[in-house]
Amino acid sequence: MKFNRLFGILAIAILLPTTHPARSIGSQSGRSAPILQIKSELGQQQAAIINYDRAVAINSNYTEACINRDLIKFDLEQKQAAITNYDRVIAINPNDADAHYNRGNAKSDLGQKQAAIVDYERVIAIDPNYAQAYLNRNLIKFDLEQKQAAIIDGNRAIVIDPNDAEAYYNRGNTKYKSGQKQAAINDYDRAIAINPNYAQAYFTRGVVKADLGQNMRLLPIMTARLPSILTLLVLTLLGVMPNLS
Repeated sequence: MKFNRLFGILAIAILLPTTHPARSIGSQSGRSAPILQIKSELGQQQAAIINYDRAVAINSNYTEACINRDLIKFDLEQKQAAITNYDRVIAINPNDADAHYNRGNAKSDLGQKQAAIVDYERVIAIDPNYAQAYLNRNLIKFDLEQKQAAIIDGNRAIVIDPNDAEAYYNRGNTKYKSGQKQAAINDYDRAIAINPNYAQAYFTRGVVKADLGQNMRLLPIMTARLPSILTLLVLTLLGVMPNLS
């Protein structure tokens, strides 16, 4: 079976990291229905709520969907409360880079992309070496299809911290989406060299190599370091039905 570009972009959309490091806001967690959980983990809380609503409409006894929907709604309320708290901190100290950064993270998680960019830009104005602000702005610009601007942010994050595997991985995603396949592979290579256990980088590198024509012989490389649930998802997308007996 030959891979195509659509599958590659879909794979990146599924696995693109959107979590933030220690200075960001935590989230609620709980039991979940596996497929719908993907949207929640990607920070697409509103889309997840819609899917949970549909699941409950079909089956009013679907308790896991009810629980997850309530957890996400609680998480959204907490993030809005956090934004209010950061507003107060920033009013007291407008040059608190961490407060702007965390408020940007919360706004991004709530889908307020442009407002988040404004906060990240303020962080960078306060501290031009705040690598994570560049990295998170890179993620939003990727989502907004601002590919070249996203690559520039990735470049800056890597200059500040050349050992950040996530920065190479995210820049590789943007390069691939821009059609720079070999350059993307080079970034995935670097991410894996820094973090040999970076499962997403192995998988996405396999997708890009497959898109270059190396096809199904890359499947073991792509799935070897993935959790079993993601491996099953990959096989399903490929139309390969695994023997579960």
